[in-house]
Amino acid sequence: MQVSILMSVYNGAATLEKAIESILAQTFTDFEFIICDDASTDSSLAIIERYAAIDTRIRVLCNEKNLGLGASLNRCLAIAQGEYIARQDADDISAPDRLERTLDYLMRTDCPYVGCGVLVFDESGVWNRRMFPEIITKHIIAQKNPFFHPTMIFKKDVIVSVGGYRVAPETRRTEDYDLVMRLAGQ
Repeated sequence: MQVSILMSVYNGAATLEKAIESILAQTFTDFEFIICDDASTDSSLAIIERYAAIDTRIRVLCNEKNLGLGASLNRCLAIAQGEYIARQDADDISAPDRLERTLDYLMRTDCPYVGCGVLVFDESGVWNRRMFPEIITKHIIAQKNPFFHPTMIFKKDVIVSVGGYRVAPETRRTEDYDLVMRLAGQ
C-alpha cells in the first residue's frame, strides 16, 4: 500500500464515526488506516472495532493507559507500512479527494511533506476558511505553525529521520508544531 493514515483517539465517540467514514470514502483507496485508541473511557474503541470488522484497511491499536497524542502516533508510525504517512484526527472530516489531491501535489513537487487549507466547522456548519501560502519558508514556520496537522502527508522516511513525534511535557498539545520545527531544521 502507498499511504498509512495515522489517527489517535481519546474519548472521541461524538465525532469519530464521521471522521472514519470520511477516510473510508476517499477517492484514493490504496491505504491502511491505523487507529490507536488511547485508553478511551467512552465508546470510541467499540466504534473503531465496528469499522475494522467491515473494512480490512483499518488496523487497531489499544493503549492500556492514556499515553497522549505523540506516543500514540509513534505507535502507529512504528507499524505503518506505507511509503507516505497521512494524518487524521478523530474530530476532523476529510474532503473525499483530500488524499488524492495532496498526494498528487507531494509527488509532483517532490516535497518532503505537504498540507492543505481547512474549512473550520461546528454543528452549525462551516464558519471559517484557513489557508496558507503555497510555498512555506523557514521564516513562516518560525512565526507560527503554517500546517494543519490533520491535513498533512509526509514521506515516511522524512518523518522517521527526525524520530517521529517528540513525547515530552513541553510538547504536549503542540506535537505537530514541534515536528514541523524539527523537519524545517533538518
